[in-house]
Order: sequence, then C-alpha cells, then structure tokens
Amino acid sequence: MDIDIKERRAWVPHALWRRRKLILGAVLACILFFWLAPANLLDRMPVITGGASRAFVDAEIADLVSRIPGASPGVTVSHQPNDAHVPRNGEFYPTKDELRILFLEHARIPNYNLDESIWPSWLPWLEGQAQRPKYAHYDYLTELRNLPNGDIRDVRQFLEKPVFWRVRHGRALGLTVFSKSYCPYSRQAKSLLHGKNAKFTVIEADLRPDYETLHRLIIALYSHRTFPGVIAEVSLIGGYDSLVRLDEDGHLDSILRGVGAFNA
Repeated sequence: MDIDIKERRAWVPHALWRRRKLILGAVLACILFFWLAPANLLDRMPVITGGASRAFVDAEIADLVSRIPGASPGVTVSHQPNDAHVPRNGEFYPTKDELRILFLEHARIPNYNLDESIWPSWLPWLEGQAQRPKYAHYDYLTELRNLPNGDIRDVRQFLEKPVFWRVRHGRALGLTVFSKSYCPYSRQAKSLLHGKNAKFTVIEADLRPDYETLHRLIIALYSHRTFPGVIAEVSLIGGYDSLVRLDEDGHLDSILRGVGAFNA
C-alpha cells in the first residue's frame, strides 16, 4: 500500500519537535537552576569523593558550615564577633594538629581498624603526594560526629571556638605511647613511666591488623619513624632516649603533670 508523502512529512517532524522541546526544556531548567542558585549551594549538595570518602555530606553538618560565618574554607568574613574565642575565618581545615587529635582518638578506640576508615584515602595528601581533598573538611566534621563521644555540639564548637576545642580534646587525650610489644626500647619507656606511677594509653602497634597504615600515619603526622613514640596530648615527646634526657634534666615530671598523667 502506498504511503501518503504529505501525511508522513506532517507526522514525523511533529514527534521530533515534541522530543526536542522536552530536551531543550530540561537543559534550560538546569541552566537556570545553577545560574540562580545560592553561591554555597554546591557545598551543601551530596558529593562523591575518592577513596574511602563518604558519598554524601551529612545535611546537618552542611547546614552548620553554611550558616556559621567563616566555617566554609576559602570564604572569609569582614566582621568577626567580639568574642574571646575567635571563630574560623575561612581557613582551610583540618590543620595538622586537628588531624593528630582525630588520629589519636581513632587509634585508641577498641577494634577500630584504620584500614577500613577515611585515613587510607587521606594518606597521599598527608604524605605530600596529592593535594588536599576538596571535601576533606566535610569528611573531618563527619568523623568528629561519629566518635564514641562525638555529637553535633562538638562539631559546632570545632567551627565556632577552634582554639577552645583543641585545648579540650588535647587534655582529654593525656599521654599516649605507641609501642611494639617485643621492642626493648618500648618496654623501657613503659617501665620508666610506670615507675613514676604515670597514667598513659599504650597502643601496641605490632598487635594491630592495621599496623602498616598506623605506622605511615605516625610518620606523616609526626615525622617519627621508630618505636616507641611518646605523645603528650598532641605533641611528640620522642622515643625512650628523649624520655631519659627529659628525666635527667628534671623536666619530665612537669610535662607529665601538665598533661594530667599524675593522679590528683
């Protein structure tokens, strides 16, 4: 049967035109959405980052970052509140000390495996082989909230009163000893501290399934390669030899007292 040419020409363009209108409408809607959207909208949308980074930003954390002045990295504010605890002002975070705090908090959680955490995706950055991940601040804030004693109030304090936050978390950490169970220097360091009746947290690196990652993080965050590694709050004291020198010079007791290692 012959097909009427005029009928075919009238029907095909009409269907194509309807399809084109739908596509053009969708494209224009996307263009208008991103053109008219607030400047900080993209920072509040779900994001996908590399490695073990989470696929979505926590909505409550994203809301805090968008509402607290100076909490968005790279976005400064012209007028700071008249407060003794000056909030952030667009600085990039986490800083090295803030990373150390989170690392020490994670390392002392029973059965916490660093290999199955955010840290492997951060290692190239911490070791100087890659740039800071774009969403490292969101990841860090989420990790803070997920700590055993973490909550959104701690995240808020981190953003609004970072100096106070660092002091509070540092004091809670006290004295930490990264040790190897078979290492004679580790044993001597622990024996010296026990002899002073000091309180400290021991992390036996060689008995952990995540030893390699743990060791790399100690090197990246503290530039300390050997065991033991003795840390007062977030600052490295050193190894066994450093403890002995400080003790001989009469400084070790004051350091231990300063980090709350002596019972009141």
